[in-house]
Amino acid sequence: MEIISFWLFTQILSEGLRFQTELRILKDLADNGFKVTNTENNIYFDMKPPEDKQYLFLRRFLPGINIIDAMEKMVEYKNTRNVLVDSFLIRGSIGLMTDYEQKVYEENPTALNAFKINFKSDMKINNAKQVTLDDGTEVWFDFGREKHNKDEIVIYKSIGPSSRESIKTQKSLVLNTLQYRLKKDIEDSKQKEISKQKENNKESESNYRKNKIEALEAIKKTLLDGNKKIAERQKTKKLK
Repeated sequence: MEIISFWLFTQILSEGLRFQTELRILKDLADNGFKVTNTENNIYFDMKPPEDKQYLFLRRFLPGINIIDAMEKMVEYKNTRNVLVDSFLIRGSIGLMTDYEQKVYEENPTALNAFKINFKSDMKINNAKQVTLDDGTEVWFDFGREKHNKDEIVIYKSIGPSSRESIKTQKSLVLNTLQYRLKKDIEDSKQKEISKQKENNKESESNYRKNKIEALEAIKKTLLDGNKKIAERQKTKKLK
């Protein structure tokens, strides 16, 4: 029982230290305009190369060792902060915050708010517009619905290669994509209208030919009936 209690105590303490380190990382990232973009990977574990993750997982649950490991990570982050941020960028674990996310964070620049940034942007995208860029990047945006930015696109969230670009570049990519698709839709609509008009012309021409043939057939029939009646009259006269 004492062993279980000791393990539980070390586990709670080490997890608390880890969470504190992760909050510190998230706040430092947010202070510099970055956020976590790959939520599948825990940013704390991402401090080590992929091949060491299994080893880190084992150290996380060994009593005593887990506390030492958590404290080592705190010191490691403080000493290698700049290098780790570059490493996160290279691995695609983090990306630039959107203008909406920056606004939300600046209103309350705390570690807890930095931790909630992705959740807040996820809630916002439910009613937002969505577009997929040429490189596959998905962007959720709207046109100036936020009070702080009424005259241009407000980007709530972006996932994909272009999410690493500056917000200004992302807005340009969104606008260019929308303009191109609008132009394409207009061209497609014109082509459909032209095709429809051609079909109508063909149908009209076909109906005209059909009516013309029917009229000629009617005239032909009338002439034949007339000739037949004349022939019958002449035959009657001869018999008399």
